[in-house]
Amino acid sequence: MGYHRDPSKSSSISILQAEYRRRVWLSVVGMDDVVSFLVGFPRMMPASYSDTMEPRNLHDWELSDDTTILPPSRPLTENTPSTYTIVKGRLFRVLGRITDFNSTPILGSYDTVLELDKSLYEAYQNIPPNMKAFNSFENRFDFSNFQLESMYHKGMCTLHRKFVAKSRLHPQYNLSLDRCISSALAILDYQHIWEPSWYKFSQTRQILTLASMILFLELEYRRRGLDTNTPSESGALLQALEKSCALWEVAKSSCDEALRLYHVLAGMLSSFQPVAGTKYAQTQTSEPPFEFPRFNPQLQPINDSISLEKDLLSNEMDIDWVGLSNLILVTLY
Repeated sequence: MGYHRDPSKSSSISILQAEYRRRVWLSVVGMDDVVSFLVGFPRMMPASYSDTMEPRNLHDWELSDDTTILPPSRPLTENTPSTYTIVKGRLFRVLGRITDFNSTPILGSYDTVLELDKSLYEAYQNIPPNMKAFNSFENRFDFSNFQLESMYHKGMCTLHRKFVAKSRLHPQYNLSLDRCISSALAILDYQHIWEPSWYKFSQTRQILTLASMILFLELEYRRRGLDTNTPSESGALLQALEKSCALWEVAKSSCDEALRLYHVLAGMLSSFQPVAGTKYAQTQTSEPPFEFPRFNPQLQPINDSISLEKDLLSNEMDIDWVGLSNLILVTLY
């Protein structure tokens, strides 16, 4: 007697396998997205190469060999084994798109920036309350959820930083300025949570340096006086940088790279503290920890004979301090 396969059984197994394959595929694509974002290379599997649907937010007990029709997806506020993967996948997919955008040989359209900004913001806003870094319902801090928030803020800084200088002359880029400053402040605000041992990891140092360089860049623009409509909030930016530098000082013994970056950041901060004898004004070493073309950690006052507009806004003279932070990190390895 030959083996007889029950058609309904075969159908239920295929439905079950398809759902689990969607979960696996989302995890694989998410790893590609986030690794590409962290190292700055284009993705291997862009979304245009796949039409795989997102898995449903279902409990495992809702899936069995007898399932013939998948139940509707539960809201993300209901935690299931798939919830975190779905939320993370949506956020990482936008981060991957940002990496692709920044990898183009020319500066992309600002309309694309606005579309990516909207997608990233929506992905962040759709994170359920129970998956926020600080869970107000359970009154506890969750590190895995904190990673999602820090990646969101780093994504905002990475997406908008190239347009910060343009906002000085063109108001349509003001969103980029606001996004960068807000996310940079948010990153530094979380720094007190990080243990000194975390500074051994390059990604910890990179995201903190990125946030600090954005704030330093904004302070330098304000000091050079190009933006007459800038709100008087430079004190808040300086205070955030001072707190950050104090935390770097605590963590500087964790590794040599943390010590070197502490000296760089402390030297830059000292230039914005005009009172002689301040703590960070005395942090200068006999030799600068790094020497790069057109960069002085002491940030000497600019020459009045140089045109401010040419010095700050031209392609030849613009100071890309955020790019400098990446150069510092590369030099350390």
